[in-house]
Order: sequence, then C-alpha cells, then structure tokens
Amino acid sequence: MNTVTLTQILDAPQDKPILIAGPTASGKSDLALQIAQNCGGVIVNADALQVYNNWRILS
Repeated sequence: MNTVTLTQILDAPQDKPILIAGPTASGKSDLALQIAQNCGGVIVNADALQVYNNWRILS
C-alpha cells in the first residue's frame, strides 16, 4: 500500500480528480478538507450505496 503526503497531492497536476478511500475513522474527511482548502476545490461525498446502487455489496 502506498502512503501519499498532503504535499505530494498538492504538487500533483490539477487536471485530475482525487479519490480518497479507506476504512472508517482513518482521516479521509480531514484529508479531503485540507486538499479542498488548499486547492480551492470542492468535496463530493459518494457513499458506496449511492455509487453501487445495483451491486450486492456490504457497506
């Protein structure tokens, strides 16, 4: 598994979306907020049940 720092994310090209995934309470929301504040971006929250409505997955 790769770990990426906030600096690496902020230095990456701005023409691609950023996907943040991980287990509960791993800091995803905090990281997303930091990135959005530094880049002037927005946060799009998509729960697995919303994204995979017809898939049989546990969430």
